[in-house]
Amino acid sequence: MNAKGLIATMPKRKKRWSYVCEGNTIPTPVVMDDRILLMTKGLVCLRPSDSGKPEVLWESQKLASGACTPVAYQERVYNVASPGVLTCADAKTGKEIWKERLAKGGYWASPIVVEGE
Repeated sequence: MNAKGLIATMPKRKKRWSYVCEGNTIPTPVVMDDRILLMTKGLVCLRPSDSGKPEVLWESQKLASGACTPVAYQERVYNVASPGVLTCADAKTGKEIWKERLAKGGYWASPIVVEGE
């Protein structure tokens, strides 16, 4: 991941595919089964292919964050926006399921799942 997008390579630096985008390069891309969650100006869900360009399954501005990396768990995606809003979305569609305002303050840490919670 760099300022120009995400590049998937194979051993010996052979390029497999790439996705050009603009946006935030702080959050880490998340692998979820055969999909990749990538923070751009929002959150985008990609399905890699051997054709040189991944399929864009969905994009969501509601799941955008500052520095937080989203977490994927049981077909749900959770992300915290820097103003302190935790959002849960369906991992297959990107549609918001619920959101909750956390305590006041700035949020820069990524959510985690421990023992199903």
